[in-house]
Amino acid sequence: MSLVVEQVSKRYRGTTGPVDALRSVSLRAEPGDMVSIVGPNGAGKTTLLQVVAGVLTPTAGRVCRPRSTSSLLEVGSAYDPDLSGRENLQAGLAFDRVRSRDRAGSIAEIAEFAGLTESLDLPVKHYSDGMVARLSASQAVHRDVRLLVMDEAMSVGDASFERRLLRRVDEMRSTGTIVVVATHSLVLARSAPRCIWLRNGSVVRDGPAATVLQDYELSAGVGRPVSDDPRARFLDIAAVPAAVEPGRPLELSVGIEVLRASEDLSLRVEARPVVGDELWMRPRDLSAAPADVLVAVAPSRPLGGLRTGTVRATGTIPSVRITATELEVTVVLVDAEGRIHDEISCPVTVSGRVGRPGYLLRTEVLHRG
Repeated sequence: MSLVVEQVSKRYRGTTGPVDALRSVSLRAEPGDMVSIVGPNGAGKTTLLQVVAGVLTPTAGRVCRPRSTSSLLEVGSAYDPDLSGRENLQAGLAFDRVRSRDRAGSIAEIAEFAGLTESLDLPVKHYSDGMVARLSASQAVHRDVRLLVMDEAMSVGDASFERRLLRRVDEMRSTGTIVVVATHSLVLARSAPRCIWLRNGSVVRDGPAATVLQDYELSAGVGRPVSDDPRARFLDIAAVPAAVEPGRPLELSVGIEVLRASEDLSLRVEARPVVGDELWMRPRDLSAAPADVLVAVAPSRPLGGLRTGTVRATGTIPSVRITATELEVTVVLVDAEGRIHDEISCPVTVSGRVGRPGYLLRTEVLHRG
């Protein structure tokens, strides 16, 4: 069953008059879809999720949702702090009408996923906020539902837990679950094919995540302008090896089609975690990189005179010094004024022994081959 949100508005009574939290918001999602919702504080993200989940009744408009829904809007709000994690899970499973003989297995699976097996019999009041968040998120994604609604819950825990959570969400989507998540994390927002940008309760943009988030970043002063008349475009990208150990070099190669002769185009290398906290490390060049870029390294000189036709650029990142994670490595084609002409990405796994966090070091200038 599809999720349909049609011309939904939500109005509250304020001390000085009515307050419109949502204004004529529409959304349609099919089984297996994932939609991220972004916007500044007070934009209406949580209100929209509450309406989608059925927690709030809209003032105007209609919502048609799948009958089975799992929502995580206030982390840990359903837990009794005096009961243990196990007892809280038992109560939740009973509410979900899970058969008693199946509950022990479900509890063990949820606790293992959350990394809380050894703490499961402690009262929840002794849990840290992160432990409560991991348990809540794990319980939410281990329900057999057709609609999953989450508010920042996928940004809890460390990068390892976030990767497990996102993989679990992908499994749910593969069986037809619709996922709607509101987040301030641009990393997480990019993991959804579609994104909705809210501002003052209204939809600013609704479309492919890459396009919507580019405009969202620019509006916040952290994005990069895009050229209206690109002079070149990428054809392909390769990273060797695709799985690199910390401290080992990474070879990059990109194919470029030059559409118009140019003297000032250069290549910029960026890396961001596929799942993780975008504030984990700051980019070297904050003024030119998106907020969620882990490392940004620009070459010291442009590519030089490029003639129309096809060229190949190669280069080396001599040392990848970073904790083990999944990275998205992006090569960006920019001109002297910082305008983007094209960009292309590929995944790279940083595996092996985990060392202390570091940077992508000493990137050589990518040159024509």
